[in-house]
Amino acid sequence: MPWWKKLFNEDYLAIDPHLDEEAPLEVEAILQMTELKPKSKILDLCCGHGRHAIPLAKKDFQITGFDFSEHLLQRAAQAAEESGVTLRLIHGDTRQLPFEDEFDAVISMFTAFGYFEREEDNQKVLSEVFKALKPGGVFLMDLLNREHLLKNWQPKRWSKQTDFILLEEMLFDFFRGVLEVNRTLIHDDHESKKSNFSLRLYTLVELLEMLRKANLYLEAVFGDFKLGQYSADSPRMIIMANKPRERAKTEARRES
Repeated sequence: MPWWKKLFNEDYLAIDPHLDEEAPLEVEAILQMTELKPKSKILDLCCGHGRHAIPLAKKDFQITGFDFSEHLLQRAAQAAEESGVTLRLIHGDTRQLPFEDEFDAVISMFTAFGYFEREEDNQKVLSEVFKALKPGGVFLMDLLNREHLLKNWQPKRWSKQTDFILLEEMLFDFFRGVLEVNRTLIHDDHESKKSNFSLRLYTLVELLEMLRKANLYLEAVFGDFKLGQYSADSPRMIIMANKPRERAKTEARRES
């Protein structure tokens, strides 16, 4: 069974509890980068438990959350109800999005891209994003910066959480461009749980070519949610691209 079908459970949410605290800053950055107006329709791709979808809904955006994890979608629905907002939540595979020319923006946060082993499957996700966007729509993709990760490489990391100790053992396969992570959660009663995942981490040049193949065109690249410059020293690679408004523009760019 692929790792992405089993990783996203309660243990996953417990590992990074600080992420919810960072969401408001990230939402403000999303709105600053995209300049979206209230009532705009946004697709939160791999929305998880709604940490971006709910704050955006509170700001009067029309939010659709899409995720493969039924557990996280249930958590998102519960959190939305408790927050008094409405989310449209859909379970499915990002390689087959049931939308066409529907959204003003698609967002993909926290390296929710590169899950699939086959390159053509990751490319298919971008093609589906293109299909889901309205002409002139914006695609915002937040990724772990591969260059920063390798420059500050740590093959083994320990961290202490409230109820457990986390060990992360990492390997980077330079031939495939894949980060492999093995996690061990050691609870206070010494019970341990193991999980693993692998991510295809792309360079900026690789991603620009993939976006071009999907007819999505670069607008800007940022290195963090303070809209800092992208470099090998920036922790994130935040790419903003757009779907052309007219078919003629698309064809002209293809020829160039």
